[in-house]
Amino acid sequence: MSRILLLSILSLATTSAYSQLELFNEGDGVGGGLTLFIGQSQTVQAEGDVSNGTGATIQFEAAGTPLLKLKGNFANHTSGTYTLGTEQIEFNGSSLQTADFGGDDIYGMKTSNASNVQIDRNVTVTGSLEYSTGHVVSTTSAYPTIETTGSVTGADDDSHNFGPIAKNFDAATEFTYPIGDGTAYRYSTFTPASASAVTMRSMYYGAKYPDWSYNAPIYKVSQTEYWDMYRTSGAINGVVTLSWDTESGGVTTLADLLVAYFDGTDWNSAGGNNPTGTTASGDVESDAAWSIYDKYFTLATSSSDNALPVELVKFEAEKENEVTRLEWETASEINSDYFSIQKSTNGIEFKEFDQVSAAGLSTESVSYFSYDFTPSSGNNYYKLIAIDQDDTFEESDIKVVNFKAAEDIELSMKIYPNPAQSVANFNFDAPEDGIYSVKIFNIVGKIVYSANVMGVIGNGDFSINLSTFDSGKYFIQFASPNGETITNSIEKI
Repeated sequence: MSRILLLSILSLATTSAYSQLELFNEGDGVGGGLTLFIGQSQTVQAEGDVSNGTGATIQFEAAGTPLLKLKGNFANHTSGTYTLGTEQIEFNGSSLQTADFGGDDIYGMKTSNASNVQIDRNVTVTGSLEYSTGHVVSTTSAYPTIETTGSVTGADDDSHNFGPIAKNFDAATEFTYPIGDGTAYRYSTFTPASASAVTMRSMYYGAKYPDWSYNAPIYKVSQTEYWDMYRTSGAINGVVTLSWDTESGGVTTLADLLVAYFDGTDWNSAGGNNPTGTTASGDVESDAAWSIYDKYFTLATSSSDNALPVELVKFEAEKENEVTRLEWETASEINSDYFSIQKSTNGIEFKEFDQVSAAGLSTESVSYFSYDFTPSSGNNYYKLIAIDQDDTFEESDIKVVNFKAAEDIELSMKIYPNPAQSVANFNFDAPEDGIYSVKIFNIVGKIVYSANVMGVIGNGDFSINLSTFDSGKYFIQFASPNGETITNSIEKI
């Protein structure tokens, strides 16, 4: 005989039930299990994790707004049952929360967590995905899809989708992707050319694309951002729209803006129709019924009026005897003014110690250098700011040079960003010259990456491309030439 315990929070005419729990909902092994039912307009606040195990059920009323709030993680076993209604699942914790709906559809979800919500399995939202506080963190293997009946609300700089999000279409209606890079909201849109079924996924990268070669009529492509538009099903073409704001930099003539796509070798124009907004923010469309997807897109300009700031392709800081030599290189410059070289002893508070005039206009690479003749004892942090004539700017990564005496240097490592999406940067203190080994282990202890880097007494850095790594936590083992070892962790998102 099946045994089912029904916990029901009933709908009342004028009152709202409120309950607090940490719930592990598990079946009984003979076909029965606990059913958690939340009625219309009722609220359950879970102070810890909510787990719906094998044979168990979470069910929501298909009327009103059944509300499940939780401060912990949500996990629905693939053999558990999630019966959607017209619910909203609100994540209101204070540390990173994870959401695994077990492959089932959900009706509504809301972010109310400044520390973000991470999607651990693909999920389809049939109602509304509301961005209120904090981001939804997703990857190409675990992301939300908005159903044809679904919608999104509330996205801005402080709350958006950090990673890919998809949309199912069955009508020629525009959809705005609520995407950004975790600090800036930079939407794209897609409008199908017809009402046939198609699914499009979009993702934003707040960094320059590695290749900047382009074909006429493009005068220059953006060096600060790009978008990935990926058609996961269907064959319908449509219109791609890209946005800009002050962080895009140098937009002065809207009529000359273009949508550009990368064909694997060069950037090409996809047209520039109906630019709307101001020089501070707006968007521009591609040609109608554009047929090239599964490609990278970015903003471009057909004239020099839109600066799309100077592109830094290299910035290095190295110890040279008792001084620091700083070198940098630009790929091209339009209306560039000068470079501000800044230094810090704590990596937070920077002050300018030198200025170098820029080329102003160049379509070829230009190299520059500067010296810090008075470095401080210990770590010296350096960054470069390229400033254009209209006061737009691009800021480099931070470089560290150590002037400790060799006997005072201890083996150490810093990783940034962490979590990392595609590339992780490593800065280390080296107590001796020689070859340092780097090994990356997954959570079960298997080596997934191994390499050697050359270190000299003082400070060094290197980068690792994580784009082929699965999402999750990894351990970095770093060993000096004499065998001293330190271990750090990094999360790939």
